[in-house]
Amino acid sequence: MVIKQSANDEGAFVRALTSEMEGAMQDLKKDISRMAYGTGDGLLATITGTPGAGTSLTVDSGQYIAVGDQVDVLLKSTGVVTNGVANVTVTAVSFTGTANSATQTAATITISSTTAGATSNLYGVYITGDRNQESDGLRNICNTSRTLHQINSSTFPIWDSNVFPAGQANPSEDLFMQAAQRIRMRAGNKGTSVDCFLTSLGVQRRLANTYASQKRWNDAHVTDVDGGYSAIMVAAGNKPVPVISDVDCPFGTAFALSKDSFAWAEVARPDWLEAPDGKGSILHLKDGASAGTKVDIWQAWIVWYATLVCVAPLRNAQLTGFNDDLPVARV
Repeated sequence: MVIKQSANDEGAFVRALTSEMEGAMQDLKKDISRMAYGTGDGLLATITGTPGAGTSLTVDSGQYIAVGDQVDVLLKSTGVVTNGVANVTVTAVSFTGTANSATQTAATITISSTTAGATSNLYGVYITGDRNQESDGLRNICNTSRTLHQINSSTFPIWDSNVFPAGQANPSEDLFMQAAQRIRMRAGNKGTSVDCFLTSLGVQRRLANTYASQKRWNDAHVTDVDGGYSAIMVAAGNKPVPVISDVDCPFGTAFALSKDSFAWAEVARPDWLEAPDGKGSILHLKDGASAGTKVDIWQAWIVWYATLVCVAPLRNAQLTGFNDDLPVARV
């Protein structure tokens, strides 16, 4: 339709096409950010109630689910639909959890088609087609007794990372320091120290609040009021380490990271998927419902064949169960 509407204005079509392609690139970046915090299996949330046949589902986390997402509700153990549903649209997300609790991210989501009764804890929500197709992420990398890069750390404990449960408490510098010191001890004589802590906005703010009573203005610029911190620093190892917040970090969680233990392993840089016609075409007519038919909609796919890898999980840590804010709906 855009092609027809802009038949007499090539610039209008170019602007519309450029906007769509740039938007797709931004969407890919956002999705990669979500995956980088994930568990490697594509799971967005686990069903926590048995809704029967209906379109309203209670889930343990709505943090990574947005209105308009195309999702599958599948049996987590096998990936089959059974009492779930495939390729449906999320039409509403309503958060039901309580701040400063283990249910902070709990939500009710509404989907466009009914399930036959997805059993609590057995069914999960996935981006359509993404189950077991996503890169490993920090929640799996920085964990224990799990399989990472096809190595089971229950068999090889040196492949375990480090986990520190906070027990639904406010973040403290002490717990951050414990994580950094555990990493230094496990790394032995390599002298490894943490490069940064990565956490949610609410956890970073609560950590900053623990420093509030220690702020002093004793120099000649005492009347120059600055609005807050440029960074939150934690004494870890031989240097102060910044605590950085990210909107995609799991709520109530922080990660202690040694950056040189990570890499993105890629086959090629992100690019548009070309048609097999040898002409470099990236726009394709959408397939119709019947074989051999087409719909008057042009489609394009941007792809990045890559995965996040970690060569030394023991040099990283995950701090879980901090008090945090309630999430808000994603767009």
